[in-house]
Amino acid sequence: MKTIYLHVGYHKTGTTAIQTLLSANRERLAGAGILYPRACERENNPAFCQGRSFAHHALPNLLLQERHREPRMLRAQIDRLPCERVVISSEVFMERFKNEAAALAALTSLLEGLDVRVLLYLRPQHSLFESVYNQQVKDSDRTPILDPTALPRYYDYLFWIRVWERHFGKGKIIVRPFEREQLLGGNVLADFLDAIDSPLRLEDLEVPPDDANPRLNRDALLFKRMVNASGSGPRTKAAFTGPLLRYSQGQSGQGARFAVEHGLLTPAERWAIHVRHKDRNAVIAREYLDREDGRLFFDQPPPPGQAKRMDTIGDPLTPASTATIADAVLADLRPDLDDVRRREALSAAIVDAALRFIEPAAPSNQAGNENEKLRTQLAQNEAALRGLRIRYSEALQQIARLTPKAAPRPSSDD
Repeated sequence: MKTIYLHVGYHKTGTTAIQTLLSANRERLAGAGILYPRACERENNPAFCQGRSFAHHALPNLLLQERHREPRMLRAQIDRLPCERVVISSEVFMERFKNEAAALAALTSLLEGLDVRVLLYLRPQHSLFESVYNQQVKDSDRTPILDPTALPRYYDYLFWIRVWERHFGKGKIIVRPFEREQLLGGNVLADFLDAIDSPLRLEDLEVPPDDANPRLNRDALLFKRMVNASGSGPRTKAAFTGPLLRYSQGQSGQGARFAVEHGLLTPAERWAIHVRHKDRNAVIAREYLDREDGRLFFDQPPPPGQAKRMDTIGDPLTPASTATIADAVLADLRPDLDDVRRREALSAAIVDAALRFIEPAAPSNQAGNENEKLRTQLAQNEAALRGLRIRYSEALQQIARLTPKAAPRPSSDD
């Protein structure tokens, strides 16, 4: 009987890196008896992925739409090819299969007669929440609300493990904690190969870039939130993503998948999420990892009184940081501009933004005589306002000339 490793997520647990590894080594894996099917696969977003990466994102979507032609082609490919192990990978299963009993039943029927193992990577809920929010800001042209007080059922890992278990049986769930110290060799790719009983090791394969799905650091994230809140169109907003990712990589270096998502939640918010889920996480540790102490994650957030102070997402960007990022983005998007012309453009933008704060408020919301009073007052102050504009303009241009230089853009050889 063939063994199917159904890798269903979670999001933000190295899924893109795993899928990039499987895509790049499809023929080598097949030679070792492991099939990574082409049916029902779709390419991961090439704008954000370093290296071509394919996953079976179409499968859950097609089953939800009750479109079974392509899923049947997937089953035919599994039955026809000689490989004894098959990997199907898509975190969309966890994203879309929310109380979708019919779709899960269709998946169970599709894989009937095969030995299905459901593989999940789990990371601490507070860390997942922060990382998902980072991805949403990066991918979207709108600013999502950051509300850690009402986490949906998506973050109740035990609930979803039980759902998959009901469909595929007791003992068919493989749980792997997504923490560096718990992964084989501290590497999610090596750990995944171990989880699917691959005869090939990581050194036998072509390995994708260290961070196949890079993230924004805190300051770049706040900058992108401001871009998303602007009145620009989606295309213009999307143009900022690449430069901001490159700026973040230049600041934080490698290994960002395991970096703390600094500055999104306060220590109290992290602790509250941990407390909310720790009992059900302990059940997972005891039942699926045979850990009597019930410790699913080794790296737990400290209580608020013991946590170090760090900038949070509620702390605004400093003017210096904003200018540095704006300069880096402009240099990335407009390499034809020399330093002088770039500074002039930024100076003009800073002056324009500052002037908005000293422009007189329109009196349209006032009624009757109040309107007339405001118009008279504005007319009297017009000369003074012009003088103020000139003084602000000169001062801000002087400040803009002192803007720190942007961080160097990492070369493609880094």
